[in-house]
Amino acid sequence: MPPISNLSRRILTFLRHGSPSSASQIAKGLNLPHPRPVHQECSKMTKNGILLRDASKKFIEYSLPTSPSGATPSANVPQSVLPGGNASKHPSPAQPGPGPILRILVMQCQKRKKGDTFLFQGRKVKFVADPSLAPARVPPVLYARPDDTVPGLQITWRGLVVQYNQNPLNPLPADVSLPPGGLSEAWDLYADTIYAQVAHTLGAGNFYILSAGWGLVRSNYALPNYDITFAHGARQQYPSTFRPIGGPNNNWNLRDFNHLLEDYPDPFPNKNTIHATMGGNYARRLSQMLGATALTIHHWGGPPQVPPVRGNIWGHVPHGPHKGGNPRRWFYYCAANLIHGLTC
Repeated sequence: MPPISNLSRRILTFLRHGSPSSASQIAKGLNLPHPRPVHQECSKMTKNGILLRDASKKFIEYSLPTSPSGATPSANVPQSVLPGGNASKHPSPAQPGPGPILRILVMQCQKRKKGDTFLFQGRKVKFVADPSLAPARVPPVLYARPDDTVPGLQITWRGLVVQYNQNPLNPLPADVSLPPGGLSEAWDLYADTIYAQVAHTLGAGNFYILSAGWGLVRSNYALPNYDITFAHGARQQYPSTFRPIGGPNNNWNLRDFNHLLEDYPDPFPNKNTIHATMGGNYARRLSQMLGATALTIHHWGGPPQVPPVRGNIWGHVPHGPHKGGNPRRWFYYCAANLIHGLTC
């Protein structure tokens, strides 16, 4: 990444001392004659993960809130996304400070991913919902479900993921290997920068991701790349990737990770403690997994058409037309607003 420009430094200083602003507002605040250079510079920083845009398309430095330890905003930004940064591939998100949990945010996973996966006898392992429906690929890959047994071994792929997270340096079984970079932590697995922004603003202890392949995981839990979704739209176009939710007691649902309830076994009584931004099917699965825990669901369109599950309190935030023009990206704008104390 090229060195940060003087204009970028001035823009960051302006945003750190103000509120979310448009390019025109920033240009006016910096006494610049035209907003175009500001917009171009902000767009570059957004692409590099330094800024984000809220639902009203205004720019925000995503590390704006100071950490509980009193660190400066830029201290929460991973060095790999700062100009000139050279941090490792998987920097650990800032940890929350002592004191009560003020908010937990849950996001659904994303189709676009950038992380690696296991190799079996040199072939890439591609995790899907139904290997029998997967298309042939060149070079050939090994299609598998997360809970399939590794060929020739008495351990599942999920079991290998657990072992990897216990100690990434432990040797893998014969015939199984990983690329040099290893597995990505969940916040770093998905292509959109909002996942990194949430992890580094809230801290890993306050951020969970609902993965259609692996379950409800901590944002710093390492996962292999996968192609599995709860979205009904994939059923016809990509049938091997679609995972029906099913009942709470089907085998896949029983084996899913549920890190939030592991970390907090006593249900939260206040629905404002946990906020989730996701689509209807993901909201249904989250409701199954959290049981009596209350939460607020931020959902595009009408409320999810499901009844409460074991006392689960549904909170719904109604929305008009999305200003960004793309309902699929609304979840990211909503998460960006939530971590900065704004409404969706």
